[in-house]
Amino acid sequence: MQVGIGLAIKTRANDFQPLDRVYRSFIDDAVMAEQLGFDFVTTSEHHFQDDAWSPSQLPILAHIAARTSRLRLQTGVLLLPLHDPLRVSEDAATVDILSQGRLDLIGGSGSIRDEFETFGVDPKDRWGRLFEGMDLIRRSYSEDRFDYQGKHFHYPNVHQTTKPVQEPFPLWIGGIGPKLHYRSGKAGFHAQGFPKFHPEYLRGLAEAGLDPAEMNCAFHTMGHLASSAQKAWDECKGAWWDYQNEYRKRMWLAFEPAGAPPLTPLAEMTEPPDDFMAPLVGTPDDILTALEPQLKDSDCTHFGFAFRASGGGMPDEIVRPGIELFAREILPVVRGWGRQPRTSVAKD
Repeated sequence: MQVGIGLAIKTRANDFQPLDRVYRSFIDDAVMAEQLGFDFVTTSEHHFQDDAWSPSQLPILAHIAARTSRLRLQTGVLLLPLHDPLRVSEDAATVDILSQGRLDLIGGSGSIRDEFETFGVDPKDRWGRLFEGMDLIRRSYSEDRFDYQGKHFHYPNVHQTTKPVQEPFPLWIGGIGPKLHYRSGKAGFHAQGFPKFHPEYLRGLAEAGLDPAEMNCAFHTMGHLASSAQKAWDECKGAWWDYQNEYRKRMWLAFEPAGAPPLTPLAEMTEPPDDFMAPLVGTPDDILTALEPQLKDSDCTHFGFAFRASGGGMPDEIVRPGIELFAREILPVVRGWGRQPRTSVAKD
């Protein structure tokens, strides 16, 4: 499988740092990852968050493309219901051109109520807008001229002349729900969310007449490496806790009306929590032991690890040795697990 680095670009709400410095630090991680042999970088997106979680993935990936030559670029995930899909189509094609065919566009439905409210989008429409938007993007790359009349989007006389250089262009749906996976499979999109394809995704592929061997499956986690598990946790727990604390203040659509599970106070966390968003921390052996049952014999073609425990504010001098340790002792092992990806190619 391919192994990548995840970027959750943010600062800390209670220790806000200049964003030019924050962005430079995370993007330098990606440049370093290419030099160490990682295969791809994946970004993330949220809006209006107090820790300034980066909202604009395609400009960031275009910048990374200019500073690298081999690293593939993924949006993980682009919150398509909050965007104009035709504008996304043009911007994504432009990044693919500038990167000489290195972009994967992974769309997601969104999870935070107030993001939808600020953009004036009904959260109940998020799935419809996601799949219509992805269909529009695919058609804009494969057809010369067409009218688009959907429930949510109406575009007369689409004639997009800026096309990506990859053929076919890799389009994914990211998410974890079985209904979402079924619709993704039936619509013929690659899947991001779990190491193994959901039965519902396979059923969708079968109904569409598609071979699972031709589809990619991606799984991502977050964490930090050090010489001992306790050292790794002590180094990253503040950044991880701040990220989770800010994230859980907001209303997740999946947890309405009760809200997200409460977060244990930082002072009481002597070890990583048994939590649905817990970081994976420890030595290389600890990490491999945790990952092997999930990945070794899985459907996974892409595995991404978000260093800095997906938090902001960790010093580079603590983070970078962990990235080097991962590249040296984990990357070669994990690369031999799972399946080889189905990749698109740039046109001559």
